[in-house]
Amino acid sequence: MAAESIVNNKNKREYIRLAAESDICAIREIWRNIFTPDEDYLDVIFNNLYPLLDGFVYTNDEKILSVAFAIPITLIQRDVKDISAHKAISYNGRYLYGVATIEEARGRGLSRMLVKHIKDYYKSGGEDFIITRPAEESLFQFYKAQRHFLGHQVMAREQNEPST
Repeated sequence: MAAESIVNNKNKREYIRLAAESDICAIREIWRNIFTPDEDYLDVIFNNLYPLLDGFVYTNDEKILSVAFAIPITLIQRDVKDISAHKAISYNGRYLYGVATIEEARGRGLSRMLVKHIKDYYKSGGEDFIITRPAEESLFQFYKAQRHFLGHQVMAREQNEPST
């Protein structure tokens, strides 16, 4: 899957793409308005974490409407029956973080489309899973409906692993 995809909208050209360095100020402002006004925390995120992850934005020709980050992670499953054998299977994936949509663009399904794009992007690139931990109880159903949680995908891969 391409890093960018066009989204049909009658009013404006809208699309999803990887975030660029030039997007940092706009993304930071979205975070300030939605998550926290704490500048020290925002400094840690945007000065230290941002260079280590992939940011995705849902945007039109005027501004960023929705944003999400995908942090690379590796999970290692060791053989619990024989730890001394050093047998392990590793799974490469992403932790979905900081999904946010500006207030005036809510209710249009932008986060849903953004999460689906991210899921498809990494699936086509060979990643094993995408996981997240919603910040609020009210978001659990949204993410559950997106079907990108760890258990199902790891179980599917495990069943296809050759026996050693």
